Amino acid sequence: MRTRSLSLLLAAMPLAAYAQVDAGAPFGKLRLVDEVDCGAPKDHEFSEMPAGASRVETILGRPNRVLPNAGDAKYFAYRLGKGKGLKPGGAYVLSVDFPEDRSRSMFIVNRGAEMVRGVRTGQALGDVIWTYTNNNNESLKIPLSGKVRTWKTLFYLHDRMMELGVETEKAGESKLGRPGKPEDGFWVAIAQSRGENDPISAGAAVSRIRLFEVTDPAKLKMPIQRPPAALPQRHLFWREEMADGVIFDPEKERGVLKPADWYEYKARLMQ
Repeated sequence: MRTRSLSLLLAAMPLAAYAQVDAGAPFGKLRLVDEVDCGAPKDHEFSEMPAGASRVETILGRPNRVLPNAGDAKYFAYRLGKGKGLKPGGAYVLSVDFPEDRSRSMFIVNRGAEMVRGVRTGQALGDVIWTYTNNNNESLKIPLSGKVRTWKTLFYLHDRMMELGVETEKAGESKLGRPGKPEDGFWVAIAQSRGENDPISAGAAVSRIRLFEVTDPAKLKMPIQRPPAALPQRHLFWREEMADGVIFDPEKERGVLKPADWYEYKARLMQ
């Protein structure tokens, strides 16, 4: 009875009552929504492919979940934010701690915004050698800090999310779509290609994944420091290949229900 009463009390607590934690530059203190200890055996809903693909190792004094760089492509994943009051269109920061001890490559898959970003350290390629295009891979001798580093990204939560095992280009097909809702949370996967695609990598390794809420996104706007008017100026932008399936799928399958919202999210990120 005491456990149930405590759960009801926590669920009724206002958002401001949750812990404010330093998310690091440039974000500062944010509301910590959820946190995964990747070294704990039963911390959050978990999935991996193939079964038994990952293992826990102590690296730089912290337990990390590691994918050995051998054989076929593989991943491990956690569901974050389930029952935590996530809001569609809300601003959030995804934070991933990883060791910079050896050359490593990994891809961070954020199903909350259908976003995939790559991370590499040391001499790892951070890309794949063998694919249907001609990649211009480089192995750069980037110094290793020998410390735990943190990758962070700001994103705006979609209305509907894909589950694991659904390829992005097939999201609009019948019986697939995006069944996930904000109240269900969303999957965050740490993935890598097959071993021969990045032979220098020691394998993906992550010790902690955190989700923060940004309650006042306007504070994150970066001031524009323009050069003198007489000098040439550049326009900075980014391009995401085939990313518009989020809004161009049939309406009942869309990740963002109103297409204009999706463009607005991109514009906000550029600020």
